[in-house]
Amino acid sequence: MFQKIPARALTDTVAEQLLEKINGGAFARGDKLPTEAVLSEEFGVSRTVIREAIARLRHEGVVESRQGSGVFVTEQAGIQPLRIDYTDTATLESVLQIVDLRRAIEAEVAAQAARGRTDAGIAAADAALARIEAEEAAGGD
Repeated sequence: MFQKIPARALTDTVAEQLLEKINGGAFARGDKLPTEAVLSEEFGVSRTVIREAIARLRHEGVVESRQGSGVFVTEQAGIQPLRIDYTDTATLESVLQIVDLRRAIEAEVAAQAARGRTDAGIAAADAALARIEAEEAAGGD
């Protein structure tokens, strides 16, 4: 009878509205966001949806959780990095366009990193790789 609204759509909507409020100055850098219970009530959604929206913003570097204190807007919140909308992957063509974009960007990033390398950086990378290999040899992840 009714078409189900995917939970992802609710999460995306909440995350987008929170991001708009943050970018609009309703929550400044360093400000604490309202609690899950308050946000849940204001948005009219479950706390699970709020948690997922906060997790998305945390992943994007907009907010950070401080154990026992709450969720706060980060200092980087106003910085707008390149964002790829992975929710728009309905067609093979859109997926291939994302792959092409990532190839171009990642190749340039690797080239920039190679140009800016230092002996100390190379030694640190070699040491990190050696630790990974040792951990794998010992049966770890």
